[in-house]
Amino acid sequence: MPRRELTLPTRAGDTFVVTPGSDGAPPLALLDAIHRDLRPRLGRIPVFGDEQLRAIEAPRLVIVGERDRLLDSADTARRVRRLLPHAHVRMLADQPHFIRGPRDARFSRRRPARHPRRPMTS
Repeated sequence: MPRRELTLPTRAGDTFVVTPGSDGAPPLALLDAIHRDLRPRLGRIPVFGDEQLRAIEAPRLVIVGERDRLLDSADTARRVRRLLPHAHVRMLADQPHFIRGPRDARFSRRRPARHPRRPMTS
C-alpha cells in the first residue's frame, strides 16, 4: 500500500507532514496547532445588502467554493453577477468555504500594471 502524506501549514509558520499512525490518531502537535490557529465565529456571518454591494467601485474578484457549508455558493455567485455585472466570479469545484493551500497561488499572482509606474520622489 502506498504511503500517504498530508502537508499542513499553519499561520504560526509551522508545517506538519501527517502520515497515518498505527492507531490512526493525528499527532498531538498538530492538534495543538489547529487549536491555536482556529478562531471560531460566534456571531452571524455579516451579509452585505444589495445597495452596499452596488456601491463597491473597486475591481472585484469573488471566489466561492462549491462545497461551502457556511454560505450558499450558487446563490452568492448569482447575486454578485446580478448586482455587479463587471465582477469576476469563480466557483471552485469541490472546494469548501475556506480555500487554503497550493490552490491559493492561482489567485495571488499579480497581474501586470495597466499604467507605468511613476518614479518615487522624496
